[in-house]
Order: sequence, then structure tokens, then C-alpha cells
Amino acid sequence: ATEHIAKLEEDLNPKNSDGTVNDRNNSDVDVSYRKMIREGKAEELKKQLQKALASIQLNSRKVPTDSPYIPTLKLDGSKVIDGKKLNWAEMNFGENLPLIAVLTNLSKIKADLKNDESAVVADIIGGKIINPNTFKAVAVAPTSYLIKGQPYTAEVFLTGYDKNSAPSIT
Repeated sequence: ATEHIAKLEEDLNPKNSDGTVNDRNNSDVDVSYRKMIREGKAEELKKQLQKALASIQLNSRKVPTDSPYIPTLKLDGSKVIDGKKLNWAEMNFGENLPLIAVLTNLSKIKADLKNDESAVVADIIGGKIINPNTFKAVAVAPTSYLIKGQPYTAEVFLTGYDKNSAPSIT
């Protein structure tokens, strides 16, 4: 879903030919409504987010009898403004919202989704947050031996770990 949000951000506010952010449309109050509401991209995004949240809730259960995680990202609800009832899409991407506000809403949605994912991961690993304090370069070669004159290839990774923790897998 976060990749989908990134595509929406790019679609709503495309970059200039030199790669810089186009800020000409930030005060445009029609572009986001037109693309998100009229073209149905808000509902498409909501479906993607519902799938992601369902996956998070499914993976939050260590055993089938556990209660599912309650996400902080809310996709339901409505609000009444000036006598008009607004749904989730209209609240976040509705009429008369400047593009900069819509981009901010998309960033918040992405952050909430990442926070929900990391809360479930933290619960899975026992509630411990792992802060790497030691880093090491690791080379993984396709073979364990080398013949003279043979080119050497390997994948090199930078890994990080907490040398003070002793995790256990059960």
C-alpha cells in the first residue's frame, strides 16, 4: 500500500524534468478532488489499505485464539461539515482541499500504516525494539572455494545487530 501511495503522490504532483518537486499545484483545490474522488483513486487506495490492514491483523495473532491487533489507521467513519456528511475519502481528499493538504494526508496515512506494521513486528519479537549498535560487513560468495585465476564474485551486505540482546526464537 505504501508503494501505491507513492504513485498517487507522484501522480498528484509530478516532478519537473530536472527531478525537483513541482510546487506549482500546491494551492490548487481541484486537482486532488478530481483525481482522488472523481477518478476513484481514493476508493482504490482504501481497498489497498484494507488489504494491508487485514494482513497486519492476520499476522498479529501468534495463535488463532489471540485477539487481532487494532490498527491506529482508521478507514471508516464520517464527519458532518456544513450539514454535509463526508466519508473517509471526502474527509482526506475532498472538495476545496489544497493539494499540499492532500499530500500531507497521504503522508500521514503512510506513516500510520508503517506504525501499525512496526507495532505488530515489535509484538511478534516479544515487544523488544532492536536498536542496532554494532555493524558488520558480510560477503556471501556463491562457492566456498576459489581456483587460481577464477574471478571472485560475492554479494556484500552491511548488517546491524544489538550486541547486548539475546533474542530467543520459540
